[in-house]
Amino acid sequence: MCQTVFDEIDTEKNKTISITELENATKKLAEQFKMAQPTKEEIQKEFKSIDQNKDKTLDFKEFKTYMRSLFGKHLQYSYFSMAHMNFIDIGQVRVGNRC
Repeated sequence: MCQTVFDEIDTEKNKTISITELENATKKLAEQFKMAQPTKEEIQKEFKSIDQNKDKTLDFKEFKTYMRSLFGKHLQYSYFSMAHMNFIDIGQVRVGNRC
């Protein structure tokens, strides 16, 4: 499931996610869950801290870390019981509980 999300966010289809792609996806997710929109600075700070190899893109492993840190606890405990959280559909983006 997480690979599907990654592939859909990777609009450039280059097997990495740029900061712009991540900002767009994060905005959609925050809207879907009626969360406060993270600021561009917050997203960039988190992006930089997770970009382990400092190549200014997120590979799949780095992306999973980002999703868990930004949305994991909020999704698990605030909006959905784990029993009912199979996926969330945000247009073309789906986020699963096993990312």
